[in-house]
Amino acid sequence: MAQVPNEILDVLRDDQQNVAWTVQVLERVEALGLYKRMPDLFDSLLQAVKQNMPAGAMPFVRHDAKGVETIALDFPLRVQMALSAKVQFTYAAGHLLRGHLTEIFGHARRAIEGAGIAYRSRVEPDIADVYMATDRRQLIRRTATATILPTTDPLTADLNADIDFASQQIHNNLTSLVNRLRQSFTVTDGQWRYRVELTYHELDHNDEAAFLRYAIWLLSTAGRVALLLAASFDLPHSPWHQAHNEFRGEVERLRTRFGP
Repeated sequence: MAQVPNEILDVLRDDQQNVAWTVQVLERVEALGLYKRMPDLFDSLLQAVKQNMPAGAMPFVRHDAKGVETIALDFPLRVQMALSAKVQFTYAAGHLLRGHLTEIFGHARRAIEGAGIAYRSRVEPDIADVYMATDRRQLIRRTATATILPTTDPLTADLNADIDFASQQIHNNLTSLVNRLRQSFTVTDGQWRYRVELTYHELDHNDEAAFLRYAIWLLSTAGRVALLLAASFDLPHSPWHQAHNEFRGEVERLRTRFGP
């Protein structure tokens, strides 16, 4: 029985071919190990938070301006944002390996924003009440990019630029389509023809440098997000920071080798 062509299955087949190529490239430049370690940046962070919790501490309680005890939701907010960041960067890595390159930016943007909200909850713990109440309008007002990722803070300045760059790649503009767009316009004997095609994959197996730029950007952003989340927990210097510094140092060496 002849196999019926199916576009979805064709895309999945191409995905698998791309995975074989991208894994090979990352392994050859010694970046695959960094991707394997990336999820643990967030798992080990939560373990470090647990291990460094002061004896008798109760992060689920805070005191208001009058000294009255109230339920504190900012700690669970930070935990949830750390877990979400791990998931988002894992999703993004999956897209990267399959060749859906610009799809990494939506997930990275969500992780950056979540880390910014967690960090802001240190000085505005009640922002967690808005988050838990699912008050979308109020949450948007309280979590503007300039508020949660101020350019004057060394921990958030680069992430402010990262989220802006990511937003450019996911909005409906030419920048977000250009790597997948193929079009032509011709006129012959007074007849015009416009041909346009939007491909599913942006990966070019003849352009490793372009792929590595995406791969290194994602690793760099994950490192910055993890550090901001650590700061949101007020995590004191610990072995986690040493492991994080080693991770970011290896990423920076990759950046030096292959460009920004």
